[in-house]
Amino acid sequence: MKLKLVTTTLTTLAVVFATQAQQYQTNIIYYESFSGSATELLNGKVPDVSATGAAWQVGNLLYQNGHWDTYVADSANGQAAWLPFTALPNKLYILECSFLNSQPNWLAVGFFSSYPVNNSGISWTETRWEVRHSNSGYLWMLSRNHGDQPDQQAFLGYGTGNQVTAINGDLVDPNQWVNVKIVLNTGWPNDSGSYTYEYWLNDQLRASGTIATSLVGSIGGVGLSYERSATANSGADIDYFRLSVVPEPNSIALFGILLLGLGYVISRSNF
Repeated sequence: MKLKLVTTTLTTLAVVFATQAQQYQTNIIYYESFSGSATELLNGKVPDVSATGAAWQVGNLLYQNGHWDTYVADSANGQAAWLPFTALPNKLYILECSFLNSQPNWLAVGFFSSYPVNNSGISWTETRWEVRHSNSGYLWMLSRNHGDQPDQQAFLGYGTGNQVTAINGDLVDPNQWVNVKIVLNTGWPNDSGSYTYEYWLNDQLRASGTIATSLVGSIGGVGLSYERSATANSGADIDYFRLSVVPEPNSIALFGILLLGLGYVISRSNF
Protein backbone atom coordinates (compact mmCIF):
# COMPACT_ATOMS: atom_id res chain seq x y z
CA MET A 1 0.00 0.00 0.00
CA LYS A 2 2.82 2.41 0.92
CA LEU A 3 4.66 1.60 -2.29
CA LYS A 4 1.52 2.34 -4.27
CA LEU A 5 1.21 5.69 -2.47
CA VAL A 6 4.85 6.55 -3.20
CA THR A 7 4.41 5.62 -6.86
CA THR A 8 1.28 7.77 -7.15
CA THR A 9 3.02 10.70 -5.44
CA LEU A 10 6.05 10.49 -7.71
CA THR A 11 3.85 10.36 -10.80
CA THR A 12 1.88 13.39 -9.60
CA LEU A 13 5.09 15.33 -8.93
CA ALA A 14 6.37 14.40 -12.37
CA VAL A 15 3.24 15.78 -14.01
CA VAL A 16 3.51 18.99 -11.95
CA PHE A 17 7.15 19.51 -12.93
CA ALA A 18 6.40 18.76 -16.56
CA THR A 19 3.51 21.25 -16.51
CA GLN A 20 5.70 23.91 -14.93
CA ALA A 21 8.36 23.32 -17.53
CA GLN A 22 5.81 23.73 -20.30
CA GLN A 23 4.50 26.95 -18.75
CA TYR A 24 7.81 28.65 -18.00
CA GLN A 25 10.08 27.52 -20.81
CA THR A 26 8.88 30.05 -23.38
CA ASN A 27 11.33 32.91 -23.74
CA ILE A 28 10.24 36.06 -25.56
CA ILE A 29 12.58 37.24 -28.30
CA TYR A 30 10.42 40.15 -29.45
CA TYR A 31 7.17 41.58 -28.18
CA GLU A 32 5.43 44.70 -29.44
CA SER A 33 2.14 45.81 -27.88
CA PHE A 34 1.59 48.74 -30.25
CA SER A 35 0.39 50.83 -27.31
CA GLY A 36 2.33 53.93 -28.32
CA SER A 37 1.61 57.20 -30.05
CA ALA A 38 -0.79 57.57 -32.97
CA THR A 39 1.46 60.27 -34.45
CA GLU A 40 4.96 58.82 -33.93
CA LEU A 41 6.31 56.32 -36.45
CA LEU A 42 7.34 52.81 -35.40
CA ASN A 43 10.65 53.01 -37.27
CA GLY A 44 13.57 53.15 -34.83
CA LYS A 45 11.53 52.11 -31.81
CA VAL A 46 12.81 49.20 -29.73
CA PRO A 47 9.99 46.68 -29.13
CA ASP A 48 8.57 46.41 -25.60
CA VAL A 49 10.71 43.28 -25.32
CA SER A 50 13.77 42.90 -27.53
CA ALA A 51 16.14 40.14 -26.50
CA THR A 52 18.57 41.31 -29.19
CA GLY A 53 18.25 45.00 -28.37
CA ALA A 54 17.30 45.61 -32.01
CA ALA A 55 14.89 48.33 -33.08
CA TRP A 56 12.22 48.18 -35.74
CA GLN A 57 13.14 48.96 -39.34
CA VAL A 58 9.90 50.18 -40.89
CA GLY A 59 8.53 52.32 -43.69
CA ASN A 60 7.00 55.72 -43.03
CA LEU A 61 3.34 54.71 -42.75
CA LEU A 62 3.26 52.44 -39.67
CA TYR A 63 2.69 54.18 -36.33
CA GLN A 64 3.49 53.18 -32.77
CA ASN A 65 -0.18 52.57 -32.00
CA GLY A 66 -0.25 49.83 -34.66
CA HIS A 67 -2.10 51.72 -37.37
CA TRP A 68 -0.67 51.19 -40.84
CA ASP A 69 -1.72 53.67 -43.51
CA THR A 70 -2.13 52.29 -47.00
CA TYR A 71 0.38 53.36 -49.63
CA VAL A 72 -1.46 54.31 -52.81
CA ALA A 73 0.21 53.25 -56.07
CA ASP A 74 -0.82 51.82 -59.42
CA SER A 75 1.85 49.10 -59.58
CA ALA A 76 3.38 46.55 -57.18
CA ASN A 77 4.69 48.30 -54.08
CA GLY A 78 4.52 48.20 -50.32
CA GLN A 79 6.20 48.54 -46.95
CA ALA A 80 7.69 46.24 -44.32
CA ALA A 81 8.33 46.15 -40.58
CA TRP A 82 11.50 44.14 -39.95
CA LEU A 83 13.51 42.82 -36.99
CA PRO A 84 16.69 40.70 -37.21
CA PHE A 85 16.35 37.00 -36.46
CA THR A 86 18.33 33.81 -37.04
CA ALA A 87 16.79 30.38 -36.47
CA LEU A 88 19.02 28.03 -34.46
CA PRO A 89 18.85 24.22 -34.39
CA ASN A 90 16.88 22.33 -31.72
CA LYS A 91 14.46 25.16 -30.96
CA LEU A 92 10.71 25.66 -31.13
CA TYR A 93 9.86 29.16 -32.37
CA ILE A 94 6.36 30.61 -32.08
CA LEU A 95 5.41 33.72 -34.07
CA GLU A 96 2.07 35.33 -33.18
CA CYS A 97 0.29 38.42 -34.42
CA SER A 98 -3.23 39.83 -34.22
CA PHE A 99 -4.44 42.42 -36.73
CA LEU A 100 -7.49 43.89 -38.43
CA ASN A 101 -7.18 44.34 -42.19
CA SER A 102 -10.53 44.68 -43.92
CA GLN A 103 -8.91 46.15 -47.04
CA PRO A 104 -8.22 44.45 -50.41
CA ASN A 105 -4.46 45.00 -50.06
CA TRP A 106 -2.84 42.17 -48.12
CA LEU A 107 -1.12 42.31 -44.77
CA ALA A 108 1.47 39.57 -44.25
CA VAL A 109 3.18 38.09 -41.17
CA GLY A 110 6.21 35.82 -41.17
CA PHE A 111 9.94 35.56 -41.59
CA PHE A 112 12.22 37.53 -43.90
CA SER A 113 15.63 37.34 -45.50
CA SER A 114 18.39 39.57 -44.09
CA TYR A 115 17.90 42.10 -46.89
CA PRO A 116 15.07 42.69 -49.36
CA VAL A 117 15.57 40.19 -52.23
CA ASN A 118 19.01 39.55 -50.63
CA ASN A 119 20.23 42.95 -51.82
CA SER A 120 22.16 44.81 -49.11
CA GLY A 121 21.70 48.02 -51.06
CA ILE A 122 17.98 48.11 -50.22
CA SER A 123 16.72 49.18 -46.79
CA TRP A 124 13.67 47.74 -45.04
CA THR A 125 12.59 51.32 -44.38
CA GLU A 126 12.02 51.98 -48.08
CA THR A 127 8.68 51.90 -49.86
CA ARG A 128 9.15 49.54 -52.80
CA TRP A 129 8.03 46.15 -54.08
CA GLU A 130 11.14 44.26 -52.89
CA VAL A 131 10.40 44.66 -49.17
CA ARG A 132 7.12 42.73 -49.29
CA HIS A 133 6.88 39.13 -48.11
CA SER A 134 5.86 38.14 -51.64
CA ASN A 135 9.39 39.00 -52.72
CA SER A 136 11.49 38.55 -49.56
CA GLY A 137 9.56 36.26 -47.22
CA TYR A 138 9.97 32.83 -45.67
CA LEU A 139 7.26 30.86 -43.86
CA TRP A 140 4.64 33.59 -44.09
CA MET A 141 0.88 34.05 -44.18
CA LEU A 142 -1.29 36.87 -45.51
CA SER A 143 -4.84 38.09 -45.05
CA ARG A 144 -6.98 40.63 -46.88
CA ASN A 145 -10.60 41.33 -47.83
CA HIS A 146 -10.87 40.71 -51.56
CA GLY A 147 -14.24 39.70 -52.97
CA ASP A 148 -13.12 37.71 -56.01
CA GLN A 149 -9.80 36.33 -54.70
CA PRO A 150 -8.73 34.26 -51.67
CA ASP A 151 -8.65 36.24 -48.44
CA GLN A 152 -5.91 34.11 -46.85
CA GLN A 153 -2.85 32.42 -48.31
CA ALA A 154 0.44 31.03 -47.04
CA PHE A 155 3.86 30.25 -48.49
CA LEU A 156 7.06 28.61 -47.29
CA GLY A 157 9.10 30.81 -49.65
CA TYR A 158 11.32 32.16 -50.80
CA GLY A 159 8.72 34.80 -51.66
CA THR A 160 5.70 33.10 -53.25
CA GLY A 161 7.57 29.82 -53.75
CA ASN A 162 6.24 26.62 -52.16
CA GLN A 163 2.64 27.67 -51.64
CA VAL A 164 0.79 25.98 -48.77
CA THR A 165 -2.28 24.65 -50.57
CA ALA A 166 -4.31 24.07 -47.39
CA ILE A 167 -4.35 27.84 -46.83
CA ASN A 168 -5.77 29.34 -49.98
CA GLY A 169 -9.29 30.67 -49.60
CA ASP A 170 -11.73 32.57 -47.44
CA LEU A 171 -10.86 30.79 -44.20
CA VAL A 172 -11.58 33.50 -41.61
CA ASP A 173 -13.51 36.76 -41.67
CA PRO A 174 -11.10 39.62 -42.52
CA ASN A 175 -13.61 42.13 -41.14
CA GLN A 176 -12.81 40.76 -37.68
CA TRP A 177 -9.49 40.57 -35.85
CA VAL A 178 -7.35 37.83 -37.37
CA ASN A 179 -4.99 35.89 -35.10
CA VAL A 180 -2.04 34.35 -36.90
CA LYS A 181 0.37 31.86 -35.35
CA ILE A 182 3.31 30.29 -37.18
CA VAL A 183 5.29 27.56 -35.40
CA LEU A 184 8.77 26.67 -36.61
CA ASN A 185 10.37 23.55 -35.10
CA THR A 186 14.07 23.17 -35.83
CA GLY A 187 14.46 19.68 -34.33
CA TRP A 188 13.23 20.39 -30.80
CA PRO A 189 13.34 18.75 -28.28
CA ASN A 190 15.83 16.00 -29.18
CA ASP A 191 17.82 17.72 -31.95
CA SER A 192 16.28 15.44 -34.56
CA GLY A 193 17.51 17.49 -37.51
CA SER A 194 14.01 17.44 -39.01
CA TYR A 195 12.44 20.89 -39.44
CA THR A 196 8.66 21.30 -39.36
CA TYR A 197 6.07 24.08 -39.44
CA GLU A 198 2.51 24.77 -38.35
CA TYR A 199 0.12 27.48 -39.53
CA TRP A 200 -2.68 28.53 -37.19
CA LEU A 201 -5.58 30.91 -37.92
CA ASN A 202 -7.78 32.09 -35.05
CA ASP A 203 -6.50 29.27 -32.82
CA GLN A 204 -7.24 26.58 -35.40
CA LEU A 205 -4.45 24.52 -36.95
CA ARG A 206 -4.77 24.91 -40.72
CA ALA A 207 -1.59 23.35 -42.11
CA SER A 208 1.56 21.54 -41.01
CA GLY A 209 4.45 19.73 -42.61
CA THR A 210 8.19 19.66 -43.12
CA ILE A 211 10.29 22.55 -44.36
CA ALA A 212 13.72 22.34 -45.97
CA THR A 213 16.58 23.20 -43.64
CA SER A 214 18.11 25.25 -46.45
CA LEU A 215 15.08 27.57 -46.42
CA VAL A 216 15.23 27.99 -42.65
CA GLY A 217 18.97 28.60 -42.85
CA SER A 218 18.35 31.55 -45.15
CA ILE A 219 16.04 33.34 -42.71
CA GLY A 220 17.53 36.60 -41.49
CA GLY A 221 14.57 38.47 -40.07
CA VAL A 222 10.97 38.48 -38.94
CA GLY A 223 8.09 40.91 -39.20
CA LEU A 224 5.20 42.19 -41.27
CA SER A 225 4.54 43.73 -44.67
CA TYR A 226 1.66 45.70 -46.15
CA GLU A 227 0.84 45.89 -49.83
CA ARG A 228 -0.09 49.06 -51.73
CA SER A 229 -3.58 49.78 -53.01
CA ALA A 230 -4.59 51.43 -56.26
CA THR A 231 -7.16 53.48 -54.35
CA ALA A 232 -7.04 55.09 -50.93
CA ASN A 233 -8.51 53.26 -47.94
CA SER A 234 -8.39 53.39 -44.14
CA GLY A 235 -5.47 50.97 -43.76
CA ALA A 236 -4.91 48.26 -41.15
CA ASP A 237 -4.42 47.99 -37.39
CA ILE A 238 -2.08 45.66 -35.50
CA ASP A 239 -2.85 44.63 -31.93
CA TYR A 240 0.38 42.82 -31.01
CA PHE A 241 3.39 41.01 -32.45
CA ARG A 242 5.35 38.37 -30.54
CA LEU A 243 8.18 35.96 -31.32
CA SER A 244 9.08 33.46 -28.61
CA VAL A 245 11.21 30.35 -28.32
CA VAL A 246 11.00 27.11 -26.36
CA PRO A 247 14.59 25.94 -25.83
CA GLU A 248 15.80 22.43 -25.09
CA PRO A 249 14.30 20.86 -21.93
CA ASN A 250 15.73 22.34 -18.74
CA SER A 251 16.52 20.74 -15.42
CA ILE A 252 12.90 20.99 -14.24
CA ALA A 253 11.63 18.96 -17.17
CA LEU A 254 14.46 16.46 -16.84
CA PHE A 255 13.72 16.09 -13.13
CA GLY A 256 10.10 15.34 -14.01
CA ILE A 257 11.24 12.65 -16.43
CA LEU A 258 13.46 11.12 -13.73
CA LEU A 259 10.52 11.09 -11.32
CA LEU A 260 8.40 9.25 -13.86
CA GLY A 261 11.17 6.71 -14.34
CA LEU A 262 11.63 6.22 -10.61
CA GLY A 263 7.89 5.75 -10.14
CA TYR A 264 7.88 3.12 -12.87
CA VAL A 265 10.79 1.22 -11.27
CA ILE A 266 9.08 1.20 -7.87
CA SER A 267 5.77 0.05 -9.34
CA ARG A 268 7.52 -2.76 -11.21
CA SER A 269 9.38 -3.92 -8.12
CA ASN A 270 6.11 -4.21 -6.24
CA PHE A 271 4.91 -7.12 -8.44
